[in-house]
Amino acid sequence: RNESVKMIFGDGHCLFGSILWALGIDNNKVKQVRSAIADWMKENCDWMTRNSGLSRKDVLKRAREMRESSMWGDEFEILAFTEMSKVRVIVYSEITDSLGNLVAYKCTRGLENHDDSECDRIALLYCSSDKRVSLEPNHYNALARPVSFSAKIAGFRQKYLPDDLGPDQLLEV
Repeated sequence: RNESVKMIFGDGHCLFGSILWALGIDNNKVKQVRSAIADWMKENCDWMTRNSGLSRKDVLKRAREMRESSMWGDEFEILAFTEMSKVRVIVYSEITDSLGNLVAYKCTRGLENHDDSECDRIALLYCSSDKRVSLEPNHYNALARPVSFSAKIAGFRQKYLPDDLGPDQLLEV
């Protein structure tokens, strides 16, 4: 596959930074996209409850924590982002041997119950203990993929990042 890893700084915002980088949006919007996802989760609490397995109380608590802290995001925020943006998020995980050496990548989210037909999607790399970037385990990096879906990016920006400067601010991927 024609993909390369973009290392994202490990600061509790790595999921959101990875999503932005994979979309080609400047990483300085990380707190804004985190808040947008948290707000969407709160506003769509019933949908989140039906689709995440979380109780209404837990969805609202999580949305508040996402907005007010640097608690790292995970499957629930990916689920919300996917629904709000209509961009499928595919997550690969590193598989290591007993010595911690990388031996393979495994798709752990995003292709189940779907064919591999072309659709708007981004790819992230989840590392359960990525010491290269963060002292914390559970870290996301972005995978650069040769895809283009500028209409979806423009729609996401307009709705959730309204003060963004526009397509000329896209990062090369």
